[in-house]
Amino acid sequence: MASRLVIRVSLFAPLAFAAASALLVSTASGAGPVVGWGADRHLSTEAASAIAAGSEYSCAIQAGNGAVVCWGNNFSGAATPPASVDGTSGTASAIAAGSGHSCAIQTGGAVVCWGSNDEGEATPPDSVNGTSGTASAIAAGAYYSCAIQVGSDAVVCWGSNFYGEATPPDSVDGTAGTASAIAAGRVHTLAIAAPEPATALLGAASLGALLALARARRLG
Repeated sequence: MASRLVIRVSLFAPLAFAAASALLVSTASGAGPVVGWGADRHLSTEAASAIAAGSEYSCAIQAGNGAVVCWGNNFSGAATPPASVDGTSGTASAIAAGSGHSCAIQTGGAVVCWGSNDEGEATPPDSVNGTSGTASAIAAGAYYSCAIQVGSDAVVCWGSNFYGEATPPDSVDGTAGTASAIAAGRVHTLAIAAPEPATALLGAASLGALLALARARRLG
């Protein structure tokens, strides 16, 4: 397993670190033309509301119609979005790009992925693919993907887990906490842990005050 990973990573070595910071969905409040820079910038004249940059390709969600368009190297099919998000039979609200696979959140909330699937990175689980749940945020790493589930706000990941990148900790997987944002690098993942609800904090403070009052009365 380790040797196979080394061989695969070496194929992307010239771009792996340069693209690592761009392997996640990037959204904007407004729409505008896509501007690119650096090596193989793969420009597009399309006005976009969201963009994502993979290793040697790019994707965007078109402003107005919500269709996903991709351009650049299509060696693994990562730059060929399916009909469910390219405007043929559906559109998207979020987009993410990895080394050789892409993922999007359909307008209805279901996660759909395409391109390389050697590690299962393009096969989202039922909990976010619309079968039993949907997603509010999506991120794509080198050979894995992550999403935040709608309703539970728990982080769920799938694909390669060689470095533990697809195993979110208890603090964001719904066990002891949840997340409000997710990002994926080449072989590591980040999430913003959701703060404790204000009502829970208020309840804890109130309980503490009552206990302190009761103690004071006993001592008095």
